[in-house]
Amino acid sequence: MIKFNITYPGSPSNMSGNSELNNAGKIIFRGKCVIRTGNRIVVGYNAKLDIGEGVIIADKINIGCFTSITIGDRTRIAHRSQIFDNNYHYILNLKKNTVKDIHKSVKIGADCWICNSSTITGSIPNGTIVASNSVVNGKTIENIEDNCLIGGIPAKLISTGLQLINDPKTEQKIAKYFNENNVKIVDIEQL
Repeated sequence: MIKFNITYPGSPSNMSGNSELNNAGKIIFRGKCVIRTGNRIVVGYNAKLDIGEGVIIADKINIGCFTSITIGDRTRIAHRSQIFDNNYHYILNLKKNTVKDIHKSVKIGADCWICNSSTITGSIPNGTIVASNSVVNGKTIENIEDNCLIGGIPAKLISTGLQLINDPKTEQKIAKYFNENNVKIVDIEQL
């Protein structure tokens, strides 16, 4: 089931407002998906937006798809982020009298977490965590491995070997452990 324009209690600033969907291409949903409020999703003529199983698109997200954007299974996109496969404006190089193509497919792997206010215009592998307020353009993060943390403007590799815990039962166990014990870190095997 696709849940569209869903208000989520406790969202930052109690975000609301209708989501907007303009589709002149193809949108593929690979399974359940939640799209919250205030989003703008544009899919251009002959473009393809492919959304994986269990994807959560939070509030105030802007997606501009004019070639191809793929969002992998269980990926979370936090509020006020944006994903574009183009830069919207052609630029004439006056010295060479040439114009470059402005379109580039974007592939976001499975189990990624794009933190709030980030801009994605390049592809990222499975399990990537994008720090808040980052700009991922693809040029500075080529050949990074799965399960890493990237961030900055432009985004750079910060750390490897990290994974978002994306299971509510496990999250509850961890929260309970921290609430009941005076510690700042726990071995996951202790839970």
